[in-house]
Amino acid sequence: MFNYFSNNLPVSSVPPFEVSKEIPNARLQGKAKLRYFGIHVYDIRLWSNTAVTQTNIDKVPLALELQYALPLAGRRIADRGLSEMQRVGILSNEKKEKWLQLMQQAFPDVQTGDRITGIHKGNSTTVFYHNGSKTQEVKELEFAKRFFGIWLGSWSSDPYSRDALLQG
Repeated sequence: MFNYFSNNLPVSSVPPFEVSKEIPNARLQGKAKLRYFGIHVYDIRLWSNTAVTQTNIDKVPLALELQYALPLAGRRIADRGLSEMQRVGILSNEKKEKWLQLMQQAFPDVQTGDRITGIHKGNSTTVFYHNGSKTQEVKELEFAKRFFGIWLGSWSSDPYSRDALLQG
């Protein structure tokens, strides 16, 4: 279903403005490409000023920048995010509703070339940007762990993407 490829991605080594603003001295750690049934959905880049590993994703500042290769509805992005976040364990109905609402506010509809950047500040705070404009801030460590775990956690649905992001 999902195929991630980490090779041949042209990418700047200069972090986007929002990453530089939130994470001083951030540098590119890794990158990958998501294809769904052969269709290019997005490119993803991991930025940090500290080496990110599976064991410290909830403790260090990091940013995941997704650049979309096709238009997608924000609600669809949020629904998929919540589904992936539940892979690690059951969530209460209240938490599911709360997180879905937060992600729907964070993720607008995207067009080809649009970027959504999620930034974990190394504490309990996650900040989201759309094309450099802040859309949402979530102050909940469990949310941060599960959200960034979609791509970086041991339970990620695609270990190849995780490895490409973490190993560069």
